[in-house]
Amino acid sequence: MKILINIGTAFLLLFWPMVLFTSVMMFDAPGSTENLSTIITVILVVAYPIYIFSIYHFLNAKFFGLSALLCLKIVTVLVLLAMSVFGYFGLLWEAVVNYLLI
Repeated sequence: MKILINIGTAFLLLFWPMVLFTSVMMFDAPGSTENLSTIITVILVVAYPIYIFSIYHFLNAKFFGLSALLCLKIVTVLVLLAMSVFGYFGLLWEAVVNYLLI
C-alpha cells in the first residue's frame, strides 16, 4: 500500500510543472493581476507539493525511503523559487497594498 501512495505522489509531483506553467492563464482576464483573491488562489494551487509533504511529515511517513522533512525542505525551496521567478509575490504585494489603500 505504501508503494502505491508513493507512486501516486510521484505522479502528482510530475504534474506540478504543468500546473505551474499554466497558472499564468489565471491572469488572462483584464484586471485579474490586481484581484487579491485570484492571486491568493493561484499561489495556493501552485503550492500543492508543499501540502503533500506536510502531510507526509505529519504522518511521519517516508517518500521512497527519503525523510519527509528533507523532501518538504527541497520542495518548499523549489516552489518558492518558482513562484518568485513567475512574479507571484510581487503581484501579491501590489494587490495587498492596493487593497489596504482603498
